[in-house]
Amino acid sequence: RECSVTTWTNILEEKDDIVSCSDMVRYMRGMELVSLFRRRRSRSDLLVVDVRDSDFVGGHIAGAVHVPKDVLVREVEDYVRRWRGQGSGVSTVKTVVVHCMFSQVRGPKAARVLEEAWQKAEDAGEPSREKVGAVEVCVLEGGFAGLVENFRSEADLFEDLDESQWGRIA
Repeated sequence: RECSVTTWTNILEEKDDIVSCSDMVRYMRGMELVSLFRRRRSRSDLLVVDVRDSDFVGGHIAGAVHVPKDVLVREVEDYVRRWRGQGSGVSTVKTVVVHCMFSQVRGPKAARVLEEAWQKAEDAGEPSREKVGAVEVCVLEGGFAGLVENFRSEADLFEDLDESQWGRIA
């Protein structure tokens, strides 16, 4: 598995005005994500899901898929079906990295929901899809802001990074 366990945390689950603890999620350090980018010729086995809402402006991780958290939670089965390559043969995705701005609430919540839905789809074992092993779902430690803060000079990691928001890129 690609994600190492760097931090374990309880996820706050939003239910109306009640906040309760839920399952734990794995975190991936920014350096691990950078290493995945650098190590692989093809990133078809890596899926980065950005669940920010209006704070998505100002740039994103190269190749990331933008799906606001509320949309992902509401339509998770459709996204899992699409990302698993339903109807197109074998999915190549092995690692899914989910993040929001700081990966404190939205990112971990979305990752937990996504991991549960992905596991449910795997357990259903649709005959049209060959199993290639479990998918690792992780949360980017520090979120997008942390990645920009620590790796701003790695310009190829980002797309549309706005210097006025994040500072000059070296």
